[in-house]
Amino acid sequence: TRTQVIHKKSSDITDDAILAGLRDSENNLWLGTFEWGVNIFNSQTKIISHFLLDDKIADIRCFYEDDKKNIWIGCTNGLYKYNIETNEGYRCIIENSNFPTNLIRAISKDNLGQIWLGFFGEGLAILDSELKVILHLKTHNGLPSNTVDHIYKDANGKMWIATGEGLVCFSNPSKTNEFAIY
Repeated sequence: TRTQVIHKKSSDITDDAILAGLRDSENNLWLGTFEWGVNIFNSQTKIISHFLLDDKIADIRCFYEDDKKNIWIGCTNGLYKYNIETNEGYRCIIENSNFPTNLIRAISKDNLGQIWLGFFGEGLAILDSELKVILHLKTHNGLPSNTVDHIYKDANGKMWIATGEGLVCFSNPSKTNEFAIY
């Protein structure tokens, strides 16, 4: 049953075009909008707060929360890491990283602690703990598409990559040269 409709005309939400969502470990809802950044619905106070990442309009496409209470935010302006306990953030973009593009569409983390990023037009990248790209896969080295729409880690630690042209499975994330395409 629907308990509440939240939209721009009747609330403090900044945009009706919601492209990504996450319920964090503190039970708050993170909503990524098409043009107006991140909205956070506080489940206790029922208040919606808003922030633009680095005061820029951002097309938010994905969220991921890690075990250290970092919310990873992927958007057209790169990757943001925001800690919900310390309220500290960090922005990773082409200019301060070795990312192939700032157009991030998917984020996850494997059991080895590596961050997996999916890009629009630039395939898949796996990052080390210093957020440096250690592997970059595109169609020329096996991916069915250079557009990655979603990354999912299953209960067995397999990494599933949804692309514009098929599904890819890494059964063992430590063997990144071995994957199946469905």
